[in-house]
Amino acid sequence: MIDAVATAAESQSVPLNEYRYTVPAGAQPDVAFADRSVFDFHGARLYTDAATLANEDIVMEARNDDGGPAVSATVAMDSFAAYKHGGRLALHGDQRAAAAEVLLSGNRLDAIVGPAGTGKTTTLGAVKAAWETEFGVGTVVGLAPAAVSAEVLGRELAMSTENVAKWLYESVGLGAGNRAARFFATGQQLSGQSAGRSPHSTRLVQEATRLAAEQNRWRFHPNQLVVVDEASMVSTLQLSALVQQARDSGAKVLLVGDPAQLDALDAGGILGWLDRENKSVRLRTIWRFESSSAPWPDQILRPAFWLPTLSELPGQDSDRTVVLRCDPDLSIHETAELFLVLRILSLTSGGRREQLHDFCTGRG
Repeated sequence: MIDAVATAAESQSVPLNEYRYTVPAGAQPDVAFADRSVFDFHGARLYTDAATLANEDIVMEARNDDGGPAVSATVAMDSFAAYKHGGRLALHGDQRAAAAEVLLSGNRLDAIVGPAGTGKTTTLGAVKAAWETEFGVGTVVGLAPAAVSAEVLGRELAMSTENVAKWLYESVGLGAGNRAARFFATGQQLSGQSAGRSPHSTRLVQEATRLAAEQNRWRFHPNQLVVVDEASMVSTLQLSALVQQARDSGAKVLLVGDPAQLDALDAGGILGWLDRENKSVRLRTIWRFESSSAPWPDQILRPAFWLPTLSELPGQDSDRTVVLRCDPDLSIHETAELFLVLRILSLTSGGRREQLHDFCTGRG
């Protein structure tokens, strides 16, 4: 039974890679099993399904579609000059560049990638301010994979937000289906009413109007910007549905997140793919240093995409948080670099800085 189920599933799947080894004719039983080489370890072949590939194509086509709404360069630059996040933080260079790329590109879909502390929220605030200057207040909406993160996004950027699952349920899912059934049932009752106004027909008209207004709440509108925060956690199926809604309504989708963090529970990886293919804009500099005991991970080592440099942030006490961003010739990607965040006590002597620089550049 298990073999039958596995065989049926495999027959309906699309292989993503070939087996590494072939079995020569007349091979001995000790090198072949089930018509495959014993050197192909279990799980080496990867599969997907046609529906997932089709959903990926929809998202990729949106990224390559330059017919989306865009903000004029004059409005964008004027907005950047006046913008201060929280009334005090102006845009840094990479944040300004990322915001400009999103606003001016005209792509149906764009993506901003950066780890925690690079100022994604600050950048989004600038994008929102410029977009609403061009298209009007309320033309930016936010979506996130969880209700809590959606609430935080809405509070920080002062905009309407919802979680992705709820939006899809109400816009194209069971919620929308139930609403449509009630709307048509109400219409049928109205058509059976005799000419003239009666209290019952008035109530039916009010119910139909209410249902239509409720459905209109769960749809995108022309020239709207749909921000999908923590996009790495949103599945390919969900992103495809959102992109189709945006495409049909003349809106634009902006994915924001860090593909090195949590991934989607279902088939996903779109944000990481966009980043690897250089189809995203990257925030490269860490700015979240308010104290030496900041709650974000301060002793991590992971591949990232930051320019090689050694920088020490000003304004720290003797227990200083120092960022080392270096490129020790890793070959993970062509632009792969090593991102180190170290807490170093009293890093004051030039000699110690030199030693760290030598280590970072591979000379120490």
